[in-house]
Amino acid sequence: MKKGKRGERRPLIALLTDFGVRDWFVASMKGVIKGIAPASEIIDIAHEVEPHNIASASFILQSCFRDFPEGTVFCAVVDPVVGSARRRLAATDGAYFFIAPDNGLLCGAEAVSESFLVYSITNTGIMRKGTGTTFEGRDVFAPAAAHLATGMPIEALGPLCEDMNRLDLYTAERYSQGKLKGRVIYIDRFGNLLTNIMPDDLPEGVSPASVIISIKGRRIRGLHESYASVKPGALVAYWGSTGRLEIAVNLRSAAKMLSAREGDVITLSIRV
Repeated sequence: MKKGKRGERRPLIALLTDFGVRDWFVASMKGVIKGIAPASEIIDIAHEVEPHNIASASFILQSCFRDFPEGTVFCAVVDPVVGSARRRLAATDGAYFFIAPDNGLLCGAEAVSESFLVYSITNTGIMRKGTGTTFEGRDVFAPAAAHLATGMPIEALGPLCEDMNRLDLYTAERYSQGKLKGRVIYIDRFGNLLTNIMPDDLPEGVSPASVIISIKGRRIRGLHESYASVKPGALVAYWGSTGRLEIAVNLRSAAKMLSAREGDVITLSIRV
């Protein structure tokens, strides 16, 4: 929570959606939030998530939520089956609160949290009576986030949920001769490829120069410190700001150079 001019605690709500910015969807959510929690501050994480790409939204949320002040309420809506029988969720790791559909979006935050309590939002008293069933970002998720920000106990939103849907995205696989098989799990706007390979996946004490990464028929020898460690236009592999192995092209797009997509396989081996 952020302090106001007189030291009062201002509720902080962070929004993440695939709604884009050309329509009224994000504005409607903000309007509903301000109607319930007028003192709240609203921060936009991103609204240009690829439509219906739950995995990308999960990764974005995982990558940034711990940069916010404790008490922040995250309202994340990427919801391909909006209006269906899938549940609506509220969760907390003890420091932050999360609102999202039950489609795996929250599994990224859960994966890096020591504890994660999940509740099913069933309290119709907090829901907005909208038109139709296709805008639960406005009618369910925004009101739930606003009520949490004003101090409503998370338990008041509904009962515990012990079988949240999850995505299997975050673990690299070992196969023959100690090699690792990972995948591209996110591509940022610069065309950098973020993978699910972490430093702990490598043998202890391995030399960065001995690592060989293979992707889309290309080989990258060694891990470097930064983009500028190689010449402009050259491929480079390094540990990125999220702690994951990333592949980039200095001053170019690795995604374009390699025709890479999320889900592409990466292999990592150690040169002896």
